[in-house]
Amino acid sequence: MKVKSASVSHNALVTTLGEMLWIDSMRTQASLYPEIKLSIYEARNGVPKQIEDIEKMITEEFDIIIVSPLSPEQIAPSINKAYNKGIPVVLIDRKVNSEKFTAYVGADNLEVGKNAGNHIAANNNEPVNVIEVRGGDNSTPVLERSQGFHQVVDQMLNIKVLASIKASDEGFPEKYFVSLLDSLGSAPIDYVYAFSDDMAFEAWEIARNKGLEHQIKFIGVDGLNYEQGGINLVRNGILDASILYPTGGAEAIELALQILKGEKVPKVNILETTVIDFRNAEIMKNQFDRINDQQTDLENQITAIKFQEERYYSQNNLLKVTMALLAIILSLAIYSIYSIFAIRNKNRQLLLTNDKITVQRNQIEKIAKEVKVINEAKINFFTGLSHEFKTPITLILSSIESMSDFAKEKGSKMQNEVELIYNNSNRLLRLINQLLDFRKIEDRKFNLKASKTNLFGFSKIIFKDFEREAKKRNIDFKLISNNESLEVFMDRNLMDKVYFNLLSNAFKFTPDNGKVEIHIEDDESRNIVNIRFKDSGIGIPQNEMDGVFQAFFKGSNNRKNSSGIGLHLSKEFVEMHKGTIQVKSVHGTEFIVTLYKGQAHFDETEIITEQDLVDTNIIDFTSEHLVDDNYLIQAPDKDKEKYSVLIIEDNRDLSLFLKNKLQLEYEIHLSDGTDAIERALETIPDIILCDINLPEKDGFKICEILKKVYEPRTFLQ
Repeated sequence: MKVKSASVSHNALVTTLGEMLWIDSMRTQASLYPEIKLSIYEARNGVPKQIEDIEKMITEEFDIIIVSPLSPEQIAPSINKAYNKGIPVVLIDRKVNSEKFTAYVGADNLEVGKNAGNHIAANNNEPVNVIEVRGGDNSTPVLERSQGFHQVVDQMLNIKVLASIKASDEGFPEKYFVSLLDSLGSAPIDYVYAFSDDMAFEAWEIARNKGLEHQIKFIGVDGLNYEQGGINLVRNGILDASILYPTGGAEAIELALQILKGEKVPKVNILETTVIDFRNAEIMKNQFDRINDQQTDLENQITAIKFQEERYYSQNNLLKVTMALLAIILSLAIYSIYSIFAIRNKNRQLLLTNDKITVQRNQIEKIAKEVKVINEAKINFFTGLSHEFKTPITLILSSIESMSDFAKEKGSKMQNEVELIYNNSNRLLRLINQLLDFRKIEDRKFNLKASKTNLFGFSKIIFKDFEREAKKRNIDFKLISNNESLEVFMDRNLMDKVYFNLLSNAFKFTPDNGKVEIHIEDDESRNIVNIRFKDSGIGIPQNEMDGVFQAFFKGSNNRKNSSGIGLHLSKEFVEMHKGTIQVKSVHGTEFIVTLYKGQAHFDETEIITEQDLVDTNIIDFTSEHLVDDNYLIQAPDKDKEKYSVLIIEDNRDLSLFLKNKLQLEYEIHLSDGTDAIERALETIPDIILCDINLPEKDGFKICEILKKVYEPRTFLQ
């Protein structure tokens, strides 16, 4: 059986990469079936050439024709002719003005246009002006994308299409678009909807040259995953959105096989499309990267199989020749002995080949295990990070609700609720910033901006952010310097992140009544300054010290939720300053940041004269009554008989907040998870409210143990 494809068109106004992708996917899919012989004819935007190719396939009586029609009217007669002669015809990507075809596979271009229109409508309540940039031909994708778009926007009173321009044979209509921008005057352009990501990017470049790139939002079509593809343009903020347009090459081959096997297939096979914007661009990129990796692996495996087949046939033919020679010279003993040695030598070669294949297989298994470990680390990272988000968001929402419902009763204590919102909002912001910083570090997109800074004054600002936490937990928190007037050149924003990461770790792993210190040591003899962050926490096992600064690292003795990227980012930021960071762990943990004094170690482009200050706009929560955690506790009614509740939660603010909300109606007992079993057996509560992620035992394990001991009325996790 031979299966051949009709000529494949390339739209001159759109990059050929999208069409090359579905051509490649056809080749890859066809290579999985040895019985298929696939031939591809490229018309290169020439309708007469495409008609000639189809006529040739009809004459040579191909088993099936797969065609992407350049013109729905001009190509239709040739499609009808092939169909009438009994040759199945599969249309891909584009349609014809005829019903004489076997099957169609491709995206719904009407839906593509509607998605673009709905995206604009959903994100704008105010009047907006739109320019439509169409493709240069009259193929069905161009017509339907415009039709679907107008079906949406023409019904919207607040959306006005100022112009619909058409690309030419030379490509994007730059001169016309420039004149259009200049002629509109006071009518601002809010959106440009282009029928491909390439045209949308060209429109953006023109707008950028005129200083309008931030005033206009650009929407493209294709959503391809390459350097200048739609996904990366959305991720980089160049495009506001890109409409995914799937290739359909592999699906066309599968349909062709089903048709040739006599199976019944749907006449219209629509591929799903979707809107790619800032919400899902990163996810789409990761998915496409994984698919591309799998595709590459598949192609490599197919190549290896073909190579092995060729080698097998070659060796088989060689063996046949050897056997023929043995039959001819069987009577000659000397030659027979020679032949025996030759065969043994071939066997040794085969054994060596087999050993090589075994080694390669073991290497593949090793790589697969490493990939599995990496994937598990990433999953654990996002799981831990999600749990980090959950508690602050709960506190913020509950505090806002409390502020709204009980403002009159709370009086001055309302400031405490504001503090909860402020602190946890900052915590969320820093977590999100760490994600962004991690991505920038991976892409090497950070630009150092060092300015002269009083190191003690800079440290004092950050020191004050942690003072209240230290007072709450009775932690001895000190800032010590042997030269308070010392000035160094550093990027304050980046060094601010280093300080907060190291201090946050110190407070997280230091128990109540512990000690945290910052020592600034001016070493004049070596022209350096050492900044030491010491704590009396749980420390780090010696055998794990080498992995502390790796991304997603989590110590074996760490029972707390952690993203695992803070120390990795800190090391990167310090090294950008040409400095070093070291870690020691004996009684607690000590991180030592070493920076050079002066500015000789920086490039001229890394030095700024203007002050690039970190955010020092800090709300002052130093009122005396705020230092005590009891501000959360309301006076319970002692005369009222109440049910008892045991709250097992390791977040101190959340546990006190829940106690405040519940103790008017219930008798409340608290546990941070370390003594959960003992507290439950001691108080025998009516209800246990238990967090899942806890320092020592998770919520499921605690409930399992307690259920074996006694049956409380309710367990809530």
